[in-house]
Amino acid sequence: MNKIEINPKIKSFVVFSGGGGLITRKIILNLNKGINEITVNDVSASFDPDTFVVDFNSDKIKLQEFVIKKPNRKYVDDNLKREGNCAERLISESIELGTMRPKILEICENVSNRTYIDEEVYLVIIAEAEADIEISLAISYFIDDARFKWKPTIIVELDENWENCKVKGFIAISNESANRFDEVDVSFADFAKDMNEDTSNTRLEPREFKVKMKQQRMKMMKIK
Repeated sequence: MNKIEINPKIKSFVVFSGGGGLITRKIILNLNKGINEITVNDVSASFDPDTFVVDFNSDKIKLQEFVIKKPNRKYVDDNLKREGNCAERLISESIELGTMRPKILEICENVSNRTYIDEEVYLVIIAEAEADIEISLAISYFIDDARFKWKPTIIVELDENWENCKVKGFIAISNESANRFDEVDVSFADFAKDMNEDTSNTRLEPREFKVKMKQQRMKMMKIK
């Protein structure tokens, strides 16, 4: 069996107005004839397994199965609580941290702010190739992460005589996570996906809308 570890680059991110979004990642890789076990790194625990889609862009590849293991929430929460308490004690009880003080404070802050949805999912794709082949693999999935969202903003400008006005429309994007994206196509969908217990969202839409979102292309705005 050919075993591969990959970290596909995020190519596009459709941000939902209600929080979270649809992520698409792509990579070029070589598969060997026979069974290939592909481990995908850097998949957040906010990942929704029900929306996971794999596209090999080749009829010579057969998807056998994929294995998804999300971290145990209680175990992670307990560990994060202990780490956060240690970080707080280090800051409060240390009189002098020396020249490494800025770096230590940054690490402590990141530890204190870390949550369950920052943990990583174990995700493995098992596929069979008819022959040695180079392919373009694309994967996409929803993330249940209310730290990513957008809302419309309108500014109205009146002249001195209050006779004419200009209306300007903007999209205000919120990213309250520690993640930063480079060279990603960003789109916006007016959609609030049903969130699970791992995150919060006050805009809940009917389940039928969630199914419809999986089956058809969304109307959206796009910027780079």
